[in-house]
Amino acid sequence: MKKYAILSVTNKENLENLGKELVKNNFLIFSSGGTRKYLEKHGVDVCSVSELTTFPEILDGRVKTLHPKVFGGILADVTNKKHIKEMNENQINRIDMVVVNFYNFSEGKNKEFSKAIESIDIGGPSMVRAAAKNHQNCLVVTDPKDYEEVIKNLDKGFDSEIRKRYAAKAFEKTAKLDLDISEWMNKGGKESEFALEGEWEELRYGENPHQKAAVLISKNLKKEQIQHQGKELSYNNYLDIDAALRICKSLPSDGSVVVKHTNPTGVALNNNLRQSMEDAWNGDPRAAFGSVIAVKPRLDRETAKYLSDFFVEVIVTPFVEKEALEILSEKKNLRIITMPLLEREKWSLKTLSGITLRQDNDKKTTSPKDWSWHGPKADSKTVSDLHLANIIVKEMKSNAICLVKNGVMIGGGAGSTSRVGALETALSVSGKKSHQSVMSSDAFFPFRDSIDLAAKHGVKAIVQPGGSIRDDEVIRASEENNISLALTGTRHFNH
Repeated sequence: MKKYAILSVTNKENLENLGKELVKNNFLIFSSGGTRKYLEKHGVDVCSVSELTTFPEILDGRVKTLHPKVFGGILADVTNKKHIKEMNENQINRIDMVVVNFYNFSEGKNKEFSKAIESIDIGGPSMVRAAAKNHQNCLVVTDPKDYEEVIKNLDKGFDSEIRKRYAAKAFEKTAKLDLDISEWMNKGGKESEFALEGEWEELRYGENPHQKAAVLISKNLKKEQIQHQGKELSYNNYLDIDAALRICKSLPSDGSVVVKHTNPTGVALNNNLRQSMEDAWNGDPRAAFGSVIAVKPRLDRETAKYLSDFFVEVIVTPFVEKEALEILSEKKNLRIITMPLLEREKWSLKTLSGITLRQDNDKKTTSPKDWSWHGPKADSKTVSDLHLANIIVKEMKSNAICLVKNGVMIGGGAGSTSRVGALETALSVSGKKSHQSVMSSDAFFPFRDSIDLAAKHGVKAIVQPGGSIRDDEVIRASEENNISLALTGTRHFNH
């Protein structure tokens, strides 16, 4: 007895191979439109959907598969005698397999509204949802990557694990499509729910080997992100790359960034990229071991030669010179990535136990000309250092303190449970270099103790948000210690 399969796809990758194997395994294939023409062109026997429904396509193709002989065949439970009886009474044949992928709405939505609306697939998602619901009776296949597995199992059948896995993938795809359409419909109105673009790719593990993990990279970034060498990127690599790139993009000029566990350990500005890399590395050379590095605007020969003496996990940059790749090619495990300095997403999600949080990402920046100044006037070089320190501390884990001197980060304290504790850590890294440095804080100082401690170590200027009930006390402390103090009015907590 013949089995029935409906094939209706936009992405026709490897479709002819699947079609030929289905025919070999006693399947009768039903298709319409472009899918039917493609299969016929490749020598695959195929019937039109109209032959199954005995009803023509109508409304300019809007109605092709929306028919009881299609959906009855997909949704029938063949273990249910009542279902079998009704199928026989209505001459409905069981449909054993549905192979569908949708119209490309991501492209269609960019057209004018009347044309974009025709890119909203109705029949495809409807069949997919029906087959996914009834997956124990009707196999649903939505991913061309699964065709090979389908072909291998045609002769022996599909167990419940495969059927359920394919059904879950199908519901993911219909959910994403609906969210994409909702977001497009809501453009200019209220924000839609979070929509993910792209496909998940499994990673070796998460933050630790016992944790499973996956990454989803947008189609646009996939086209531009190139890994030139090295091992597969890890979950932790992705986190550190993101942190390094955010700082690198924000730098006011060319420079280098060194990141460890998502916190910057060294940042330096210099048009001489090799010098900027050396300065950034020496910001905290112990922490730089096994770090992720971002260089702007390129990784050149001299910088690569300097880094060849150190253990680095990843180097990421908008452009890499051929000679630089040749120099670092012997470090087989070193990952070298080129990718653009992209704008950060508008907002992000964080999942907790039974709770999901959403917030706008912190993209706010402030300019020294808009800050409130107190104490002695800061010269232009000091203001530039304060601006850099404020850029860096924004990306550090709270509580955070950053010390900068002559365009170079010389010490940082991140993730501390007290602000003065964060300063103590930063000073322990900077040592004597703190003399005549500047300091930034991601949030206000609750007491004057940090100001007094900074003064003892020669800090000459401080930038912080302000907003404490003791701001007057903190301002007074800076004036007593002859320290220039700038209040930005913008906090940058980063948990």
